[in-house]
Amino acid sequence: MVTVILLLAQITAAEYKTRDEFTQCEFTEIGDIRNGRYVQFVCRNTTNVTNITKEEELYYLCPGTTNQYYHKYYSNSCWKQKYSDRCTNDPRFYQSCGHDCSRSYKGAPGSTLCRSYVCGTVDKYGFEYRSGHQNAEYRCNGNQECNNTNLDEKACPAADSFACSEDRFKSRIRSDKQCNLECDCLFCSDEANCTGVVYGAWCGWKRGFYRTPNAVCDYGIHPEFCKSPEQPCSLFTACWNLEDEANCTEENTIRTCTSAFQSNSIPRFTFTRRLIAAHICAVPHISSPVCVDGLDQINCTDITRTVLTCPMGSYDTTVSRFGICKGYDLCDDGYQNECTEVEGGCVVHKNQICDGVEDCLAGGDESPHLCGNVAKVKCVRRVVVKGNGKPLPILKQWIFDGVVDCVDGSDESREAWLECGSPGEFVRYIDKTEDCSEVFICPQDRSFVNFAELCDKVESCGGGENQLCLETNELPTLRREVSQTRDNAKLLSHCLPGLEHLQRTVGLCVTLKSRTTKMEAFGLEPIYVTIPQDNSSCHHFYGENYVYLKCEGRCGDGDDSCPVPRLQDDSCINIPHRRIYTITKDNTLTVVYKSHTTYHNDLFVCRNKNCIPYSNVCDLSNDCGDNSDEDVCDNHFACGDSSSTLIPVSSYCDGRHDCRNSNDECGKDCDRPKEILNDQYLKWSSRILGTMAIGLNLLVMFRTFTEVACATTKSSLQNKSWIFFIAVGDLMMGIYLIGIAIMDIIFEREYCRQKYEWLSSGRCAMLGVISTFGSNLSLFSMTALSLNRYQKCRVLKPSSAPTYRVKLKLLVGVGVVILASLAISFFPLISQTEDMFVNGLVYHNNPLFNGIVDRKHHNRAFNVYFGRAFNERMSWRKIRRLVSEMFSQDYEGIRSKDIHFYGNSGVCLFKYLVTSHDPQLGFSLSVTIFNFCCFIVITLCYIFINTIASVVRYSVSQQDAPPVLPPPSTQQATTVASRSISIISNARRSFLKNRTLQSKISLIILTDFFCWIPFIIVCFLHLISVFDASPWYPFFSMVILPINSVINPLLYSDAVVKLMAKFSLRFQRRISQVNRTIVSLSKIHI
Repeated sequence: MVTVILLLAQITAAEYKTRDEFTQCEFTEIGDIRNGRYVQFVCRNTTNVTNITKEEELYYLCPGTTNQYYHKYYSNSCWKQKYSDRCTNDPRFYQSCGHDCSRSYKGAPGSTLCRSYVCGTVDKYGFEYRSGHQNAEYRCNGNQECNNTNLDEKACPAADSFACSEDRFKSRIRSDKQCNLECDCLFCSDEANCTGVVYGAWCGWKRGFYRTPNAVCDYGIHPEFCKSPEQPCSLFTACWNLEDEANCTEENTIRTCTSAFQSNSIPRFTFTRRLIAAHICAVPHISSPVCVDGLDQINCTDITRTVLTCPMGSYDTTVSRFGICKGYDLCDDGYQNECTEVEGGCVVHKNQICDGVEDCLAGGDESPHLCGNVAKVKCVRRVVVKGNGKPLPILKQWIFDGVVDCVDGSDESREAWLECGSPGEFVRYIDKTEDCSEVFICPQDRSFVNFAELCDKVESCGGGENQLCLETNELPTLRREVSQTRDNAKLLSHCLPGLEHLQRTVGLCVTLKSRTTKMEAFGLEPIYVTIPQDNSSCHHFYGENYVYLKCEGRCGDGDDSCPVPRLQDDSCINIPHRRIYTITKDNTLTVVYKSHTTYHNDLFVCRNKNCIPYSNVCDLSNDCGDNSDEDVCDNHFACGDSSSTLIPVSSYCDGRHDCRNSNDECGKDCDRPKEILNDQYLKWSSRILGTMAIGLNLLVMFRTFTEVACATTKSSLQNKSWIFFIAVGDLMMGIYLIGIAIMDIIFEREYCRQKYEWLSSGRCAMLGVISTFGSNLSLFSMTALSLNRYQKCRVLKPSSAPTYRVKLKLLVGVGVVILASLAISFFPLISQTEDMFVNGLVYHNNPLFNGIVDRKHHNRAFNVYFGRAFNERMSWRKIRRLVSEMFSQDYEGIRSKDIHFYGNSGVCLFKYLVTSHDPQLGFSLSVTIFNFCCFIVITLCYIFINTIASVVRYSVSQQDAPPVLPPPSTQQATTVASRSISIISNARRSFLKNRTLQSKISLIILTDFFCWIPFIIVCFLHLISVFDASPWYPFFSMVILPINSVINPLLYSDAVVKLMAKFSLRFQRRISQVNRTIVSLSKIHI
């Protein structure tokens, strides 16, 4: 661009005054869309700057120099173009670009830019240079007439090539181009004699000139107007001796049509043309069709050109490939015009879509977007342009659309499809091998979208679908465009006017010439970007912001290579109406586009040669159709699912499942639990403690049950009964531990992907109920036992036999404890309390709702879908009703599962850890406080019991002490000694018994304290947001809390101790017996 600016500075109006008084000089494009438009610097002596005509005298600037040249179309003909001067430093002849009327001739590969060159010769008018490809008499004649290049002899076809017969210079094409159903010669002589059928006519000297089918029989049905060479039947293409009209008799006429050649220079009474065999299904010249009504393209003699059979009137008629998508009124059902534009400038018949053959340059007819929704049923399509007519999948949008697309009509046959939906509304058809499912209802027009197409970042509802998906899935709103003050000035990030204070805080901004273009080109306006001076992470930038920051090396999070590939001359095939060519500094062609009066190339070229603006690059959407606009970016995470979903990097490993396959949270880089019990110590703790809790508490229950049945005192009955229920509660905790261990084995490493299925399952709720019921039953029973023992120690009187009243009071107490434990366990699961305890809903295979959808996300969806605000605390019942209105209700509606109270973590524990925003705060906090009070009661009771035991022990020891007496006699001394020994023995037994009781009491207090008090403190700190204790749930549920269930059988019952003592005694006896046997054997040996 610097070169261009210097050139413009050197060229002044005075330099042009030697030729003419020019009033307008500018960069503009010359040429046309078909043959190419090229940027040239043009000066003219007219004020009309909107169009450049061939007759207008124009001067041009040679790119890269200050030279000018004058170009003129001689005699208003493309065949003779002249240049007043030849551009220097133009080895590939950009000078001829845009001056060509045809691009049919191509020079040697890499030798020219625009398929033509300037040949250095002198003509009789004094012009030294003319366009090489228009001087056909110089080409391939064995002599090098051009004094500046040898391309006139270098770009010659091979000896076995085909010689076109349109002109006397016999232009040549490759042999494989002949009979390929495309015009490669100027007037299609390469398609004149194929498969034994002759199209068009040869005439002239030695019948060596070919004339297109349009020139044959072009005089209509009045041959008297073609009498002599002085009064020809056509202006250019007819034979002077009327050879092209020789066979145009009534006998040879197959049918008639309305002629496409209607020249006012020839007097005619009618435009009706006779059609003979030379016309029927001939390859039409792009500018010279035979008939305007397409009747020359039906009932082909050459069946290889037939692609469609359809009814016309009372007969079945075949239509050639040149009769479809032309707007002809041929078939009664109009099927030949069932066409669509699948990419810029490429219109194909609907049967050509997804047929396995790319008919468009960028493959738009085979794009995944179009071919991703096909049925399993196959049929032979009615139109077969390429291929062998084999059965192909039916696109689902063809099914019962009122148009027969299959030869056998299966796309409109009810026998081939399963009808889904209510009659008259949301009716759809699927394969019989599939199951009917619900569909999403569009809010604007009540149309519907299948789940396979929902949230695919393509607006299927006429607007609003993408925004709805962003709100429900909590994806960030992407800012793709940058601010700009004019066409070539871009402002990024915080570099906007008015944010100077922010710039001083977070970093200054600098203005640079953008390096995204990677080249300097003739007429190209550079882009200046104002960006932050310091590097920062680009992971939260998208579109233009990402591209400019990345290309300027301002991303401090990895590779700073610019993701924008260089534009080539074959780029941007999807926007032919905007594509303009210019020359780069290294003498290659590139593509630019025009915005207002300046040229730019800020376009991203996809692998399929399509072009998209920078705002659509790296924006989490497959705008290219081949993902090439996203493959070059590092600001996203690819889910790797069937929909090729992309999510922001910030959403990777953030705890929320944004990918349908959960790859964003279950990858190896995510520090998230991949299993229910993610650590080995938790796995073994649950197995060991669970097994011990079950075994020890079953033993205690068996022994205690027999003791309760045989209890003879009130105290014994009460104590043994509460100990039994303590064991029952601890047994439930053991079952819970083993249950979690089993489910951990079942899910293994798939837990992360099936997390929501587990958290919303009944099995998780059942384990939560078992653990909550067991812990509360054990705790309440321990509290009752402590109060009972406290009452006994406070009264200090002998226990009597249990009466009926005592048993009834005990039964009522046990019932209250059991009912209270059951109430706390099941209260969060009843439907009447769901508004308090349901944490969210999980939808199965619903793209609109991923992961756990709470009230907030539901409200966002409702605001977008219904267009009004809703109460943030609405009931779950109303939420389900509103969701059902967004989908059809033909098959039991949209199914969702509750994330229940116990589904707050993978271990399905009671939700002790709550925050101030949780609706369960009141319930959880009340239960926690009540449990804490129970521990205080237990602790105080056992402190009192320990105190009483110490007092009683001291009192008993004082009463049993021997009195002080005078020296006794021998008999008296013996009696006193015996009595003293007995007293000391009783005191020792009492001391040991009290010490054992004190030790048990101390252990009870310590275990309760170290198991529950730290946990309660952690719950309180979590509540006031000191830290997040949620990751500690597995540790508390598998290690800390279950310890009591193992220790309690040892503390509250001596059954385990007696059993262990019994086994120990047997073991000692066995050891002694073995020792004696060994000694005996040794003596015998000696």
